[in-house]
Amino acid sequence: MGGETIELVGRPFEYETQKSFEEVKKEVMDSFLERIKNTVSEKREYCLRNGLSIDTTNFIITKSIQNLSSILPLRV
Repeated sequence: MGGETIELVGRPFEYETQKSFEEVKKEVMDSFLERIKNTVSEKREYCLRNGLSIDTTNFIITKSIQNLSSILPLRV
């Protein structure tokens, strides 16, 4: 089979739309915030369905959020 030789080596692929640190940071923070809001809503409904008062429910959720940094390792 004769024919042309195709050159497969070219310049490295570069992302044309790389985002800045601030853009990435905002997207990550917004994503976490959305997930946390959804989780808080689900857990609030769960507590209330199981007969806890709104004050007790809010206390549990607040304490849970405050304790996240001590129970969730951030190192990979």
